[in-house]
Amino acid sequence: MCLGGGMVAIWLWAGCNPEIEPEPLGEETTPFEGDAAGECSNGADDDQNGYFDCDDIGCWNSPDCDTTEPTVPPPAGTTPSPPPVTTPPPPSTTNDCNDAEPPLICDLRTVSLTYYVYFDYHLLLTPCLVALQGDGVFESSDGRWSVHLGTWGFNEALTSCNAEKDAFQTWAGSAYHSFYFSDDGDFLYDWYSHRDIDDADEEGDPVFYITEMDVPFDASLDAPVAVWEYEEPLPGGYTFVGDLIHQFTVTFGH
Repeated sequence: MCLGGGMVAIWLWAGCNPEIEPEPLGEETTPFEGDAAGECSNGADDDQNGYFDCDDIGCWNSPDCDTTEPTVPPPAGTTPSPPPVTTPPPPSTTNDCNDAEPPLICDLRTVSLTYYVYFDYHLLLTPCLVALQGDGVFESSDGRWSVHLGTWGFNEALTSCNAEKDAFQTWAGSAYHSFYFSDDGDFLYDWYSHRDIDDADEEGDPVFYITEMDVPFDASLDAPVAVWEYEEPLPGGYTFVGDLIHQFTVTFGH
């Protein structure tokens, strides 16, 4: 599956897969919070998934929820299980930061990240979510690049899409996570998740990446966090079909 928009380049599953099609239209659809006026502010759990109003993912785009931090709900009828506990490899001693500026980027020893892609269909198709997650420990850095070795994969417990699943299930296991920062370390620019150490670019195979995020970052915090959110029409430019809503969150530890 290949997604992109504007100045941002987002590649999923190492390329486009023309065989992946949206779920077919059906006579019945599953109701979701926010599919009718007033459902994002009525104090009720309209789709009965345990989340109310602005805490429900269906209300992310509602004007009633502009100042509310969204909570990603589990698929209807399921109970999400916690991410599997992984034992990352010991941190590498590789460090090219002896004279690097800013030095705090070189102190990012651990990382955890989530990437949610929400398919907000506007017609009869049921909106759904694809969730991915990863982690890692320090591998190397030069003051602007920070590379971590850990895991990357598909979170089936949180994913409610069906037709879209196949594009994300092909890669689960070990991965490098490479992050590129501004010269002063105040902005996170790019992220690449790649299997081979030398594949931290848009031509890597396979590779997930988001470029030109330009999100503020403060490496001096105990647990620095960067959050990137982006909304675009579904591929093909058919705005009447729906939108793709991306949310990428990365948390580092010193």
